[in-house]
Amino acid sequence: MRKPIFLAILNYKISNKKTIRKNWLDKKDELFILTDKLEELNYDNGVLSKLAKKNNKNLSDININIISIEIQGQFGMTNDRF
Repeated sequence: MRKPIFLAILNYKISNKKTIRKNWLDKKDELFILTDKLEELNYDNGVLSKLAKKNNKNLSDININIISIEIQGQFGMTNDRF
């Protein structure tokens, strides 16, 4: 099944799991995503690991909460290999 590829600006919050007081930092990054649904992105390990890598952190050490999505445009479709 082919899916559209979107270029989007993601607004999200990030915090450290290891601390007692969780200070949430507001961040904004541009990323290619495969869906425009906010609920799916909060549980998508591919997107969350890319955001963790952009912040030089391990995904197992931080919490990421995506707040909003701003779609910039659609850049084609994924390959239908299987």
